[in-house]
Formats: sequence, C-alpha cells, structure tokens
Amino acid sequence: MQGGRPSVFRLAEIEAERAEVARDLIDLDAQQAQIDVRLIYLVGLIPATTLPTKITEPWSGDHMNFHASRVADAAVEVVDSGVDEAKAAWKPEWGAQLIYQQREAGRNFAGDDWVSMMVTVTVPFWAKKKQAPGLRAAEASQAAAQAMLEDAKRQAAAQYTYSKAVHAATIQANLVLQQKIDAISDEISAQRANYESGAGDYTPVIDGEIAILKLRAEIATEQARGQVAVAQMNALLVMP
Repeated sequence: MQGGRPSVFRLAEIEAERAEVARDLIDLDAQQAQIDVRLIYLVGLIPATTLPTKITEPWSGDHMNFHASRVADAAVEVVDSGVDEAKAAWKPEWGAQLIYQQREAGRNFAGDDWVSMMVTVTVPFWAKKKQAPGLRAAEASQAAAQAMLEDAKRQAAAQYTYSKAVHAATIQANLVLQQKIDAISDEISAQRANYESGAGDYTPVIDGEIAILKLRAEIATEQARGQVAVAQMNALLVMP
C-alpha cells in the first residue's frame, strides 16, 4: 500500500489536469456562443467560415494594400476637393445672358427680331475677410487628413509585422514543444520497460504522462495564438 500511494497521487494529478482541460473547453464553448450571438447582432447571421491556417496573401510592402490606408486615403481625397473649392472662391465669377425678343408687325410699324446679350463678372473684393479663412480651414483639414493617412500606414504596418512575428514564434514554439513530447515519450517507454522488468516503480511513467499532458495544452495554446495572428494579418490586407 505504501509503495502504491505515490502512483495514486500521480493518477489523481492526471485526473486534475484532465478536469482543467475540460473546464477550458467549456469556457471556449461559452466564448464561441458569445461570438455567435454578437455576429447575429451585427450581420443577422453566423458566417460559415473556417479557421485560417495560413496567410491568404502576404504583404507586398505597399502600404496602400492595407484597408486602413485606403480609408484614410479616401478621406484625403475628400478634403482635397474642399481645398479646390476654397481656392475657386478667390476667382472672379463670369456670367452671360442672352435674350431673344420678337415684335409683331402693327398698323404703323413692321415687326422685327433682335437679340440682346449681357456679360456679368463678380470680383471677390472681400477675399481677405471671407475667402481666406475658408481656405486656411480647408488647408488645415488637408494637412490633418494627410497626417492621419501616414499614421494609418505606420500603424497597419506595425500591426502586421507584430502579428507576423507572433505567428512565426508560435510555429517555432510548437516545434520545440513537440520535440520535448517525443523525448519524454522515449523516456516513458524506457521507464515502463524498466518497471516491467521489476527494476523500478511506475512513478516516472506517470510523471512523464503528466508532463506530456501539460505540453499538449501548451501546444494548443500556441496553435490558438498562431491562428489569431493569421486572422489579424488577413484582416489588415485588402484581398484581390
């Protein structure tokens, strides 16, 4: 009985690890349900999508391939038109008017037709007080929009670079963790053979199984991080 107690304790630890994994799975199911409810609220349905396993389209290095950059660039175009409109207010406004008239013949006069034309020009004499403030405001908006565009480019590039680094790190981490699992599995086989020969106890085998459970949990965590990173990279880019 005394020799069996350590093994019993280790078995209990394995069951505790399995219970922890089961609880994590329940939490993940709850999170998925919350996400589904949110999607229904936003778009009216749950899109039938699969988890991303790879980057759909690697970034070419062009900052305008990011959604955020294109949105900011569209804002620049809008304020550019406002500057053009403000500058146009400084220019004179020309106008022309043509009038065609016809007089019917009467008892003592003959009928005839004629055309009269009038040209008008409006000069903005009060430009400094009226047009200048509008132009300054439009140019300030233009500068702000351009700054926002450059900031959007930098932020998108930084986010992409970070997510790419996380994705690469998860791949390397999973390789290392799998190597550890393989090494422990070999050790378990050796310890089990030693136990079956009567030269040792079963505790090292159980300890190895516990270590493998923990490593597999870490692999699952790293895989989830990698999938999130891939999804973030794909979301940043404008797909063809």
